[in-house]
Amino acid sequence: MKIFISYRRDDSAGWAGRVYDRISNEFGPENCFMDVEGLQAGENFDTAILEQASAADVALVMIGPNWFVPDAATGLRRIDKPGDWVRREIETALASGSTVIPLLVQGARSPRSNDLPETLHDLGRKETFALDMKGFRDDLDRLMPRIQSLDPWRPFKPPARAPIADHIWQDSLHLHWPVDPDGLLSWLPEGFALDTYEGKAWITADCVRSSSVWFSKLPKLLPPVRLAGKAGSRIPGVGDFANQPIVNWKTYVSYRGRQGYLPLYMSLPTVASWLVWKATSPSMPFHHRPIRFTRTGEERSLSMAPGGPGIRAKYRPVGDSFIARRDSIEEFLYHRFLVYSGAGASGSAGQMEMQFAPWSLKEVELLELKESFLKRFELKSLGPPVAHQSTRITATSWPPQPVDKGNR
Repeated sequence: MKIFISYRRDDSAGWAGRVYDRISNEFGPENCFMDVEGLQAGENFDTAILEQASAADVALVMIGPNWFVPDAATGLRRIDKPGDWVRREIETALASGSTVIPLLVQGARSPRSNDLPETLHDLGRKETFALDMKGFRDDLDRLMPRIQSLDPWRPFKPPARAPIADHIWQDSLHLHWPVDPDGLLSWLPEGFALDTYEGKAWITADCVRSSSVWFSKLPKLLPPVRLAGKAGSRIPGVGDFANQPIVNWKTYVSYRGRQGYLPLYMSLPTVASWLVWKATSPSMPFHHRPIRFTRTGEERSLSMAPGGPGIRAKYRPVGDSFIARRDSIEEFLYHRFLVYSGAGASGSAGQMEMQFAPWSLKEVELLELKESFLKRFELKSLGPPVAHQSTRITATSWPPQPVDKGNR
């Protein structure tokens, strides 16, 4: 996916640079273009800029407080001049079919169609995204999955309705066991098919040291909490539900051709965490369980209190970070956007759609590993686990709904 950043140097250059740094880190510098960073010595400025704007899948238009300020010499706004470079960049992106996202910085107002030249009227109809200095990192965390949702590689479009929550998972260990598919068939809700890779089904344990949730729209099951963008969210009288560890056992399934994963057993350490996850996905299998992560240098440890299926592990990440290649085992395991659930009180299976920023993974050397999930449920492992570590994953989720409604 190609991303183009349009900005005025005297209006939002510093902001554009910080956005470029984050996007090039997430999506790769080869997929992000900003004139200062993207032009090579000797290239024709006019041709290169417009070619990049035309080829972009996503164009980010940085709009600061001086974006509409008239030129002191002529009294005209630069955006009104047909030869203005920012105007030409946006016109090119709109004409090519790129998804254009206006980014408002330093309190800039949203552009309206009647404030713009006719060729830019569509810009005034686009949904804007605000970046605030105090919450800049959190704002970018929420922006990254929305950009990723526009990737042509995505097998189906994200929902048109507004998301319900943003998630951040930090310092995660992901363990994937190949298993005999026959052992998992009894877990599947009616109408679901088991997904396999090279003839094997897979059981995954996502072990997350810190899981935070910000709600943009409160689920009905939750009492009042702080809204999106406010860190340290708290349920009054119950406790914090930000920065909680989780361990989620899951397998990979499809419903009517739409691939996702099916949670089988999720451990959460506090009642507050249980309430949050129960509110967003009311029919998923949650269990209260203390979880502990520790770190000494590059070596990391995970332990869980006794009382049910658990994991004890010592491990360390090795090598460079990478993003899943097409048709790889990592694509099979991580490139999924639907979280399914078994039949709830309504008698119908459910789904919650999620969009992740690109998964930046590292391979893991397992120094010690003991798990009791596969043995407890008589699942036959067909080989050693595939293990990855991810430092920080951001995601967006939409309200859950019955699968039949979501697949119409």
